[in-house]
Amino acid sequence: MEARRRSKRNKLNIDIRDAESFITRSEDTIYRLKNSDMGEQFVRKQIDKLKIAITDKKELAETLRKELLKVDCGGLDNDI
Repeated sequence: MEARRRSKRNKLNIDIRDAESFITRSEDTIYRLKNSDMGEQFVRKQIDKLKIAITDKKELAETLRKELLKVDCGGLDNDI
């Protein structure tokens, strides 16, 4: 059981790290877009898309963190 719990914990940590990396890269992209010379309409559309994606990833990361806490407490042992 401990090996399965460790495996699940590692997978969740990797997924959380990926989500946080995506958020950081997307925020950097928004900054670069704001300082670019591209068309204003294009920039606004791209920023809006990125903001939606960032919000989705933040929600995913929060859900994964809650699941990680459950794994650490043994709350998901029956599911694993």
